Amino acid sequence: MPETIQYPTGINVYNDFLKEEEYEPIRQYFLDDLNGFRGLKCPWYLINGVIKRNDGLMQFVNMAYCNSRIINQEMFQLLTPIYDLINPIAVHRIKANLTLGNKIQKTNPEDMYHVDSEHCTENDKCNMVTGIYYINTNDGYTLFENGAKVESVANRFVAFPCHYKHTGVPASTNGRMVINYNWYM
Repeated sequence: MPETIQYPTGINVYNDFLKEEEYEPIRQYFLDDLNGFRGLKCPWYLINGVIKRNDGLMQFVNMAYCNSRIINQEMFQLLTPIYDLINPIAVHRIKANLTLGNKIQKTNPEDMYHVDSEHCTENDKCNMVTGIYYINTNDGYTLFENGAKVESVANRFVAFPCHYKHTGVPASTNGRMVINYNWYM
């Protein structure tokens, strides 16, 4: 497991989460517009809803795993090194998010705090964890309701109890690309 930076709030940040040879295929799949990874590139799907359906905000997504099944086999296989490191008992969801730059879509972070699942309550004993894997470096970040801030740095992973309210703050220029994990420990 990579070195962790322990935030006093129970948020664990891991820099250089994957080895370079594990990160590079992920980078190619998501960021290499010309070649992709072995000719494969992530297809993105535009949805109306960043926090909830039809909230008026747009983002691009691709689902790797949801509803107890693999949705995108290529993406799921590329993300296996992350899966192996977090070592879940069970996975709830794995989803790629591409947030539009704030020059395209203005947002107010204070209006966007959320949890990723209806199962994520402070009193819930399900032991679900939320994790964010940052694919690209940009000036966007993850902001927590308690004030903690995690910068978007490529190959960084942050894990926290799923009931922690958080929001993704868009980058000022290009898109902010992350993989969102929800799993049970």
